[in-house]
Amino acid sequence: ASTIEALLAAPAAGGTVKTLLEDINARIREKIDIGRVELLTGDAVAGYIHPPGKMGVIVAGTATGVDPAKAAEVLRDVAMHVAASAPLYLDEKSVDAAVLASEREIAVNKARNEGKPEAILPKIAEGVVRAYLKQNCLLTQEFAKDESKTVAEYVAGRGKELGGAIAVTGFRRVLVGETAKS
Repeated sequence: ASTIEALLAAPAAGGTVKTLLEDINARIREKIDIGRVELLTGDAVAGYIHPPGKMGVIVAGTATGVDPAKAAEVLRDVAMHVAASAPLYLDEKSVDAAVLASEREIAVNKARNEGKPEAILPKIAEGVVRAYLKQNCLLTQEFAKDESKTVAEYVAGRGKELGGAIAVTGFRRVLVGETAKS
């Protein structure tokens, strides 16, 4: 399901998700709503619920020449990393050009206010943008379990160990109470 309506109409436990949710709400005397639906597909998909259950992560990827179940184990490690590191984007191509322009402008203005020479402002801005991308793009972040590698390097290395190739193609990090992205 890619919409809340489609999810509520989907079959579940002898009825639909909607009837199951209504039954659960009646039983626990609380109101639980579905505020957001995220759909990811891939050769392998893995999820992780961070204790105490207020954050969930799902990661999808390709698995060429690798058993999808083994690839899913690797992606689960990535999901745990996403829970801890909260990346905003998959990779540099996923970042809106307006965001990068804003980061550049902020860096230039800050450096200018600090009295840096005009000639070096573009280099300073590019350094700030590179740091922003490294910090906020999943594939270029230092992997939480082995900081000597990026997430992309970890995934590629594990793929080779398993006799093929694995690549992350998408992720979603969701917190309890969140609704659709604005």
